[in-house]
Amino acid sequence: MKTFKTASLLLTAILFLIAQTAIAQQTNVGNDENNPIETQERGTNVISKNVYNSITFNGYTISEINATEGNEQAVQQQLWGIPTSVEEQGARSRVFHFGNNKAAFNTEFNHATNILIKDSQWSLIVQEQTIRVGDTFLSLQQKFTEDLKIRHVPMIGPKYAVSFNFDENEYDGLLIYFNPETHKIQEIVYFTNP
Repeated sequence: MKTFKTASLLLTAILFLIAQTAIAQQTNVGNDENNPIETQERGTNVISKNVYNSITFNGYTISEINATEGNEQAVQQQLWGIPTSVEEQGARSRVFHFGNNKAAFNTEFNHATNILIKDSQWSLIVQEQTIRVGDTFLSLQQKFTEDLKIRHVPMIGPKYAVSFNFDENEYDGLLIYFNPETHKIQEIVYFTNP
């Protein structure tokens, strides 16, 4: 009986220590001091309208892109050359594919509605700083500021993003999405709401 009590007490102590260790490890999950999800303030990075309008997508501003009005010949001649494919999506939308990258236009209102950059071949330039798919969050902090704000909504998905916008514009945006494990840029998205 004495052996049973000793074994029972020893087993209880071991289980208590295992539970405490597991709880301690769980509370440290995600508390990495280099994890932007844990360290960065949430929100949009507001820049001036002039700076926003000077952002370039593989060498061209939104004004220059919109000047093509989504016309296939104009896009080829004035922007990025011959696309991999062109897709008509309904009566009012045309999407140009350039490998993994694409540019979508609303052909009724003659403006770009979406630009998606998914490879490092195309660059984004914001405030004279070059950004590419594969860059790290740390490199963006060094280019802009350590106070760079992020958008992270875990209920929607694990990715987080850095967004740039200007005060007077609630309809357009620029989002730079990061892989939450590597903290490297996965894709860059420009969008407008019709």
